[in-house]
Amino acid sequence: MTDVFDNMIMHLFVIRIGKVKTQVWRVAYGLLVPCIEKMDKPYISESTSLCSCSFGADSQKIFIKRIIYASEREIVQGIFEDISSGKSLKDSFKIRGLNTDMFNFDVRYSLQGTEYPYGIEDILDSQLTYIKSVSVLEPEQLLEKDGKLPDNVDNTITVIEDFLQKKTKLPFGEKFDHMGNMDIIIELDRDPKGKSLVELQWKKSPPAYQHIKVCKELLANTSKVMVNVRFADDRRVLGDRIQYKEVEGEDLSFDFEADKGTSYIETKVWIYHSSEYHLIHHAKNYLLTNISVTLNAVGDRLSVTSDWLNNIREQLPNKKADELKEAMCIERSSKEHFVVGEKTERRRRRKSLVKTNDEFFPKGWDADTDTQGMLSFLRWFKQKTNGASGVFLQDPYFDDIAMYFIGSADTNCEYTILTQTRLKTNPDGTANMGVVKSGEDSKRRNKIVNVIKINPLLFMPMKLVIKDIPITNNVLHDRYMIFDYGNDHIEAYMLSNSLQGATKKHPLLVTQIGDLAFEKIRKHIDETIDRASVETIYDYRDKKCEDGTIEKNKLQPIADKGFYDWLVKQKEIMLSGNVADILSDICKWNTNEKMATFGFFLAKIYDEEADVILKGIADLMAADTECIRILKDFILTTHYSIYPIGYIETPYRGSIYMDYTRFLEMNYKDIVTNLNTYCIDYLSEERNSFGVYGQYFAAKLLIKVSPDDALDVLKKLRPTLLNIKEDRTISPVFKVTQMLLSEMMKAVVWHEDSKVMQIMLNDTEAWCKGIGALMLLHKVKLDEFNAEEYKSFIKEDDEIATLCLAAWEMDIESKNKEIFYKLLRDLITRKAEKKFFKDILSKVIESISLAKKKADFIEKVALPLISQGFTNKDDLTDFIVDKLYNTCIEGSHVYIMRESLIMCIKITRGNTNSLIVKGQKTLENFEKDIAAIPVKNDYNIFHAAEAVIQLRQLLLLFIREYHKTNMKDKVKCLLGKVDKSLDDHGLKNTKKI
Repeated sequence: MTDVFDNMIMHLFVIRIGKVKTQVWRVAYGLLVPCIEKMDKPYISESTSLCSCSFGADSQKIFIKRIIYASEREIVQGIFEDISSGKSLKDSFKIRGLNTDMFNFDVRYSLQGTEYPYGIEDILDSQLTYIKSVSVLEPEQLLEKDGKLPDNVDNTITVIEDFLQKKTKLPFGEKFDHMGNMDIIIELDRDPKGKSLVELQWKKSPPAYQHIKVCKELLANTSKVMVNVRFADDRRVLGDRIQYKEVEGEDLSFDFEADKGTSYIETKVWIYHSSEYHLIHHAKNYLLTNISVTLNAVGDRLSVTSDWLNNIREQLPNKKADELKEAMCIERSSKEHFVVGEKTERRRRRKSLVKTNDEFFPKGWDADTDTQGMLSFLRWFKQKTNGASGVFLQDPYFDDIAMYFIGSADTNCEYTILTQTRLKTNPDGTANMGVVKSGEDSKRRNKIVNVIKINPLLFMPMKLVIKDIPITNNVLHDRYMIFDYGNDHIEAYMLSNSLQGATKKHPLLVTQIGDLAFEKIRKHIDETIDRASVETIYDYRDKKCEDGTIEKNKLQPIADKGFYDWLVKQKEIMLSGNVADILSDICKWNTNEKMATFGFFLAKIYDEEADVILKGIADLMAADTECIRILKDFILTTHYSIYPIGYIETPYRGSIYMDYTRFLEMNYKDIVTNLNTYCIDYLSEERNSFGVYGQYFAAKLLIKVSPDDALDVLKKLRPTLLNIKEDRTISPVFKVTQMLLSEMMKAVVWHEDSKVMQIMLNDTEAWCKGIGALMLLHKVKLDEFNAEEYKSFIKEDDEIATLCLAAWEMDIESKNKEIFYKLLRDLITRKAEKKFFKDILSKVIESISLAKKKADFIEKVALPLISQGFTNKDDLTDFIVDKLYNTCIEGSHVYIMRESLIMCIKITRGNTNSLIVKGQKTLENFEKDIAAIPVKNDYNIFHAAEAVIQLRQLLLLFIREYHKTNMKDKVKCLLGKVDKSLDDHGLKNTKKI
């Protein structure tokens, strides 16, 4: 088979165990493949220490090196065969008159192998490969030393296989068990450069057909070609056809009309040689009929804590701490799933349940497998709920621990729990086999209700339904877990233990239920749930527990009913401006209850009326320091009171989609960003009041009367909030801080009261100045706002730079943006440090902002600095090319970076030779990478070419934008080289991208 190739290249990977006097290395793997160019002398790599292996008390290092030699086929193949038959490498070279001076060692193939003729082996996806091997059954003999194998022989073999896989791109350790072999690998349908000589193309125009082109380079030693194409859908073959053609010295083309409904095409090409047909190409292609897209809008992350997670923490070693931390976190998310090209109802077929997804989770901590049973089960459960529209759980002993378990997964799907609370459980949650007596309350039922009541932030957002089956003639026993993913995709499982007892005393076995059994189970479940005697403990659609507690709380929002009735009667008097009596009454006695009631009163009248009353009270309080002290004390001391005075047991979740309290633990540069200005857009009236209106209106009053004192309250709340290590969002201090901070920002953003902003900008603490600067950034979006008046508030150089860069990213009026540009230019000129300027420029051009914004920055900031002589256009151009070039040819934002690079250097008008130099280097690296792949397939070639493909797009963009420059010819020349290289390696179609 090798006689069709002129040149071949040999790769020998040789190893040595320890440092020995006899410099004889052993062949760990030998590979012979076709190539194009010859080598003057062999390439010998430096030896690399791979690992250590132990022979009892003796530890030895394993060294490996690579020898590569390419020449005429007869020479290289002769050397390869000599080595595989036992001759040394030096002796084989000397027989052929080749120089051996470069070898200060020798190589021998020491293993006993069996020679196999050429055969097809599926080692690379989508590539037909013929292999002729000297194959060994016991490659571990390669590691023998003094007749002994190392103690850790399996680990050592794995390390060597990983090295071979990296260097050859062959799947060692997966489906290529060839360590110790001497292989000749031939790809008859590719030339030595990797270009495919059989081209397949699917034509959709009616009638649809498969087009096959066999290049003439394949047909030199054959007289006839046979092509077989098979069309199929998901279940059956639709058509199986063969065509023959005589070779006439040119490319051959074949067209096969496809059958309707084809979703899978298999193509085989044979050539007639030496009186028989040889298969040279075998490809399987699937036609894409639809694309599934899932959009996931993520909100805040919550940290879940409970006794069962704490117990797991005590069992875990330190190295698993991060894994537990991740398991304790859940994200509020909203998912939307849709399919492009989805089948109609008529064509959709029901999918059978998969029957091979059984799982086993060990009891407690399993040191052998490095696994914690419950933690692994929780991870599996999270994966299964991801994307599910509904989850059903039948668990007769469902308890509070199981509640926390399901609360730790995806909150977007609907959970239906079927349990039997009158079955008794042991203290650890496992089955007791007893029954609660008639007339007694079920403790387990009460625990489930209380868990929901005391953790509203965790369970209220969940679509949770819990149903309780009374004890009658039937008692639940089996545990089922069913995941419904829509489109008739259902997975059903049976659990060996209940959730709360799983992996505590016994391992947990999760067994998937097949489709026939599942249909019967589903019928049984439907009949059970539909019984009239089944009670609902909790249903998210009602948002209330079975004992009506939440409903009762909703009926008690007024702390002082008599005072509320009086306020209603005094409404018109207060609207006329007479509020002194009301303020005096609140401050004299029963202040906390009256403040809470006054807040509820204001929440129930029109906003315009509430504003009038608040203004009147604020005017009176401004001159009374005692009233200000009462307001501060009310917020600081009573926020931890029972609703409606404080936040404990408030029935209202409020909205924490945007957690503003996170700014309190951030530094200035992390707060002052364009992204964070959008957080302020989510401010709205009463959104963060949590229904505790006394606190809410007390904060509004305090901000109106004394912004300094409002900031003082915020500073006093901050340490308590930041010291909370678990889920702080359920704590009263979080709610009052979130409310106060959002009201302070609303005073600036909505009510055009800049006092709060000025106070925070003048503060000494970084977080406080950062929030003030964030408010300023949000204000500059407004047309009528003049940022010039606030420049003096930002004094530190780093803070000025951070603020100006954030303003640059924003879409704001040109007059305000120019103010920040000038502020930044003045700063750079004043500091007179080129490194400072380049650091700022790097942040701008390396960001993923639109190219137009970056070009505007270059024009408004960099060009004036060039005019001033601070920098020059050539240095600036080289700097931009150096920073952006790599991101233009690799990464996930190449399109933006390409546009950015070309638009920026077009403005600087400097010398662009550095771009040509980098492009030539990329092309050279591509050729080297391709040459380093011994056995090529479509994936390896395309992966190596990704940078060159992107380089081509960059050069095309350069030519389009620089159509009137002398550099255009140089770029065109480089583009021609890139095109030729892609064509040579069979990547012509990538130029259509």
